Amino acid sequence: MGSFENDKKQTLSKKDKSKKQSFDTRIKKLLEIINKKEDYYTTSSCAGRIMLLTVEKLKPDTKWIFVTHKKLKKKEIEKILHNLPQNKVYFKQESFIIHVACRSLNHAQKFLDAVSGVRRKGILSTRGKIVVEVIGSPHFETIIAKDGKLLVTSSYLNHLINEANSRLSENWKKISWLEKNLGEKI
Repeated sequence: MGSFENDKKQTLSKKDKSKKQSFDTRIKKLLEIINKKEDYYTTSSCAGRIMLLTVEKLKPDTKWIFVTHKKLKKKEIEKILHNLPQNKVYFKQESFIIHVACRSLNHAQKFLDAVSGVRRKGILSTRGKIVVEVIGSPHFETIIAKDGKLLVTSSYLNHLINEANSRLSENWKKISWLEKNLGEKI
């Protein structure tokens, strides 16, 4: 068995190391499609999420206050909003992301061609492992609190939640599109 096959086997047998400790159900089918292909395997992924977090100068000091991989309801975060930390608090919606190891540069190019409907994509690494990154586009981030005080009105917070939910839906449609179209092209 070659190096690529060994790496694939080892990677796919490892326990999920994400904070969530499980695969997002909305992206699991796409991961299965990719991982069944002989020349590709996924190394990490997220189906998209909405979160509240404090951002520090050093990434390890950034703290997640709340995170969901589903559409958000305001009541889910109301308790948090009444007990805010002194740090700056950001409301963030992130799109899906997938990292795919490819057998060769030709396979990486074939994968990139197959995901042409996604704007943000590229080869991340060619050292040791050829990895392609694919990121959905609908995402945003804004500050909503500082010094323990909410900076936005209830009405604007509702707007942020609605916008994040809408963008998450767009994101999931793109994942479904990839499920339908990617398998035939790689």
